[in-house]
Amino acid sequence: DENADGQIDTAYVCRRFTARQAAQIWKREGQLGEKVREALNSTNKADKDKKFEFVECITPRYDYDPRMDDAENMPFSQEIICVEDEHIVEESGYHEFPIACPRWELVPGQIYPISPAMMALPDGRTLQAMGKTLLVAGEYAADPARWLIDDGVTSILQSFPGGINIVSAEAVKDTGGQPIGTLEMGGNLPITLEMQQAYREMVKQAFLLHLLSLPTEGPDMTATEIMARLDEYIRSMGPVIGQLQSDYPGAIAPRVWGIMRRASYTDDGRRLPGAPFPEIPDKLKGVLPEFEYLSPIQKAQKRREQTALGQALASIEGLLMAKPEMIDNIDGDAIMRDLPDGFGFAEKYILSTDQVEAKRQQRAQEMQVAKLLEAGQRAADIMKTGADAGASMAKPGAPA
Repeated sequence: DENADGQIDTAYVCRRFTARQAAQIWKREGQLGEKVREALNSTNKADKDKKFEFVECITPRYDYDPRMDDAENMPFSQEIICVEDEHIVEESGYHEFPIACPRWELVPGQIYPISPAMMALPDGRTLQAMGKTLLVAGEYAADPARWLIDDGVTSILQSFPGGINIVSAEAVKDTGGQPIGTLEMGGNLPITLEMQQAYREMVKQAFLLHLLSLPTEGPDMTATEIMARLDEYIRSMGPVIGQLQSDYPGAIAPRVWGIMRRASYTDDGRRLPGAPFPEIPDKLKGVLPEFEYLSPIQKAQKRREQTALGQALASIEGLLMAKPEMIDNIDGDAIMRDLPDGFGFAEKYILSTDQVEAKRQQRAQEMQVAKLLEAGQRAADIMKTGADAGASMAKPGAPA
């Protein structure tokens, strides 16, 4: 079942185990029911091989004390029940919902999804029926039915390669030398193959394969055609990817975060030795994380935006050369930081904003020092020129 936000929070998982397997899983005294224990201790092989159904029930727990650190006071309860014994085998709990249930497409008011296979099922069955018909047609074409003149063949018909048949002379004369012939069934293999290919394309479209791959036949696509194909892909796959993203990574990421955080820190915030998490800054302690998922659709959209930006900059290149101050309208740092999302390279190659600011300040200081040195050198050159002129005027016989 799902909660008011459309997220799955209730699940029932059915498993079947023999008595021996159940005893290996639940080893404590009294965990197994009476019927399972009887089958475990029985000498009859049929009893030992008998499978029992166990149902794991995971539901939200509304009556619990969050201050208590035990299984009975976790937000989600877990109960494993043996159906045959009507006996609770195990009771426990989870901090987060432990199951990810990705769903392809939902009908309003339904919690169970529709998959591409269900939409392609009618076409798939038709394709299978066509395959059977095509096999029969192929057999007719390769080994057709034969007709014989009554009393024309005096031996058993030998239709295998190299077979010798004995026919009467009168039958040969009456049929113009053909007492044995093939029966034309009117089959048309090419049209059957064309119909099969048409239904194959329908099945591919149901699985969106025509959007997931570019065409391999025909002329090369232009950049404009590729952009139009990408837009079509985003429009078609957007709703589906949104639902899968909510059900799959939306359940896994908080669960993994919670497990790693509890393995790294105690309840009072002390970091445990060998913790998988690094030291959390003080300003982030106690803050619940928010996860942002970058799906293939978002990557495609980012790449489309960056391609469009490149085309726009190329179109105004002449204006930028005429009026360079127009570049001040563009946030180059924001463009640079969006590149990993669109082109898929690691963000570790992009420096943080603090590192970039430090490098720019250092560069500005170096330029300032260079300017001061240059100004000092010019002043020294001027002073030297003045001193040389004064010395030459002080010499005897120098013009007054």
